[in-house]
Amino acid sequence: MKMKKIALLAVFLLIYLVAIPLVFRDRPYFLRVLTTASVLSVISAGVWLIFYIGRINIGQGAFALVGGYTSAILVSRLGCSFWTSLVGAILVTVLLSVLIGMPLLRLKGVYFSMITLSLTETARLAAQSFPSITNGAKGILNLPLPGALSVGGLTLIPDFSAVDKHLAFYYLGACFLIIGFAVLYRIVNSRLGWLFRSLQQNEDLASSFGVDVPRLRVIALAICAAFAGAGGAFFVTMHQSVYPASFTVQDSTYFLLYCFLGGLGSVWGALVGTCVIAALLVTWALQGSLSGAGFPVGRAATIAVGMTLQAIPFLLLGVVVAELIEAYLSPALIARVFPTNPLASVLTALLAAFVLPVCDCSAVPIFRSLLRKGVPLSAATTLMLASPAINPLVFASTLYAFGSWSLVAARVGLSVIVALTVGLSMLVIPPRALREESLSDTDHGGDACCCEHGCETPDRSVSGVLAATGRSFGRILPFLLGGVAASTVAQVLWPVSSLLSGLPAAGALALMMGAGFALSLCSSSDAVIARSFASLAPTGALMGFMVYGPMMDVKNVALLSSQFRGAFVARLFVTVTAVAALVVGGSWWMGVLS
Repeated sequence: MKMKKIALLAVFLLIYLVAIPLVFRDRPYFLRVLTTASVLSVISAGVWLIFYIGRINIGQGAFALVGGYTSAILVSRLGCSFWTSLVGAILVTVLLSVLIGMPLLRLKGVYFSMITLSLTETARLAAQSFPSITNGAKGILNLPLPGALSVGGLTLIPDFSAVDKHLAFYYLGACFLIIGFAVLYRIVNSRLGWLFRSLQQNEDLASSFGVDVPRLRVIALAICAAFAGAGGAFFVTMHQSVYPASFTVQDSTYFLLYCFLGGLGSVWGALVGTCVIAALLVTWALQGSLSGAGFPVGRAATIAVGMTLQAIPFLLLGVVVAELIEAYLSPALIARVFPTNPLASVLTALLAAFVLPVCDCSAVPIFRSLLRKGVPLSAATTLMLASPAINPLVFASTLYAFGSWSLVAARVGLSVIVALTVGLSMLVIPPRALREESLSDTDHGGDACCCEHGCETPDRSVSGVLAATGRSFGRILPFLLGGVAASTVAQVLWPVSSLLSGLPAAGALALMMGAGFALSLCSSSDAVIARSFASLAPTGALMGFMVYGPMMDVKNVALLSSQFRGAFVARLFVTVTAVAALVVGGSWWMGVLS
């Protein structure tokens, strides 16, 4: 196993340090994207380390912004070299982390996360409030390129102005990445790393064994800040400018997302997650070069990037909510919320769907967790199908696109009928939905079960929920990406607009339902796309698109296949398709829809 890891590392280094520069040295945008990915992955690695001690840091952008401004001020105002400013940025961010970490790290759970969330905005406002130092909203511009770095008369790094700067920054970013993750790997596999791990497992128990918990927390945050400070200094130097908005709250959220995307269980998670996003952007950037053989690679890349970036946050939200359900909702509470009467239980789920702003990607993992906790299949199915179709975001987007309250009411009403019908159909010969490996603890006696089946009380700590989230997200992400790939091919090769011309009502409805399935749009934006077909298709056909698409599409089926039995997925697909066609088609035939 050790030799395998060494071989994989060697291949990665060969590709990153040799192959990519040789092949793409004349493509500055490509190199810039990968350089940015290297830097962002190092900054994200600091976020991962804070997770490693059982905390959630959503303020990494603040430390990166402080590091960037420190470097810029030292270079522009004091005439320091970039290399000196890099050291200064690390020292300042470490000092800042120690000062704020001593009081903040006493907070646990969501309280620490919320405070860190405000740090980035605080740093941005501070950068605007001291124009004599930071130049306010205008930022610090025209930063010089890094000069030569010499030791003992030997030039280790040349002057960036005398060489290809894009290639120079790429290699410097690669060095940042290698050094950063080497340091992180060494920390995690040292005595200090094992002590950090003990904090994640149980701080009180670690303290009882003589571990200086407050000191370890501060050390972890200081290392996290050092990664951010170095990354921020690199980032602003590469862009040769820094603004208060160079790192925002959104960026802090993305740093956490990269860790989730790559997997919270591995030290390499931040690197993998960042590289996934970079690969999508690079594919889009190279669309012209990749086009050929009549296949519109550029359009395909744009669609794939857009769908992935749109779907991943919603999927992550759904997984987080699902794991919170797993940890905190007991079967007793579920029994109180959902009545024993099947119809009342389904109506309760329908009411919940009206207020949950989730798309189909979020709904699938939530659906699974509700089933695991003992929610009746009929009610859980209704909630999963209805929530992406009738939530407040759908109301707003549909009204914005069409400007018609009657059309909004028709969409919501038909979606409710379809979801209720399909949900109640699960009472007829109830299918087995969950895979064997997904059977809930309630199948063996509830949350506290410790039977021969290996059930155990769920970990309700923040770190436990996050760890479970990371594992679940990693398991289902490949299915989402597979669904995105299939949907992309369908969108590129299937000219919906040209096929609509001259179709009878039944054909137009079938085509638009098929388009809703293949396009796999987010329900919060599908109305805008439907509006673009308004001149080609009647309202009835458009309604099929907007009712059926949020309930059943390519990526939705892919996600369901990762969690549920194939027979159940097939039954659900057939039932939803048939009911949606009958309900929408029947309403159209009766004149309810024009």
